[in-house]
Amino acid sequence: MIYRVLAVMITLGFSSVSSPAQGVDVRGIVSDSLTAQRIPFANVTLLGTSRGAATNNSGFYLIPRVPPGEYEVVASVIGYRKKVQRLTVRSGQPVD
Repeated sequence: MIYRVLAVMITLGFSSVSSPAQGVDVRGIVSDSLTAQRIPFANVTLLGTSRGAATNNSGFYLIPRVPPGEYEVVASVIGYRKKVQRLTVRSGQPVD
């Protein structure tokens, strides 16, 4: 069986209702790395924590108020290989 590979786009942003001291929203899109088709209902977790989310019908996910630190973001869904990506969340810095 051939497994396809997931692509994970991660963006960070301060929520309009939370201050940097409360954490940063981690959001992004999970898609097929070959076709760029967005993947609904993929699981996205921060390894070693209880934080995570599932993608919606458009492949979008949001993990709210993530405290500053170093994380590994793991995206998984049946039929695809897991994708692991490093993430650094910093407090008090503007984020693109």
